[in-house]
Amino acid sequence: MPSIEEYVIQDHDQFEMLTCAKRKLEIQIIHTDKVPESLPPEALIVFGIFRTLKEGGVLDVTQTLISAFCILNPEKIQYEKYFRHDLILNAVNYWSMHEMGHRFDEISYSPGYTSTFIDSRSLDPKDMSAELIGYCSRDISEEPLDFYEWREKHLAALLN
Repeated sequence: MPSIEEYVIQDHDQFEMLTCAKRKLEIQIIHTDKVPESLPPEALIVFGIFRTLKEGGVLDVTQTLISAFCILNPEKIQYEKYFRHDLILNAVNYWSMHEMGHRFDEISYSPGYTSTFIDSRSLDPKDMSAELIGYCSRDISEEPLDFYEWREKHLAALLN
């Protein structure tokens, strides 16, 4: 799903904040030297990994830069549950392009993040909102519309 959201990066004392005010998304960014081996189940973190190569592009990695994107207040995010992972991933990619000039070499997720935002993306109709069912079964001519554009266009019909 293409992103039309506006993300803002703000510096704080020891970390950065990445926000999307329209969707009430708040992400605290912490730079670290390694991905922790174990995390509490409630930790909702995306890890972005950059590898810098030795001069000349030799495949011997000299440095690894890791950024941890900690999702704050996930219950406040105002976005269709099925697409929250896409919203967050778009924010992470926005940060990497804005701050580093290219995408991460690798992205990984904490177990809590995976169970909350990825494994919960069921296509079983009983787990989907009426709007999401309609969006998934939309006409091929409306394929370019993102979920919110499609919902706005068809909202009156859905309410009747």
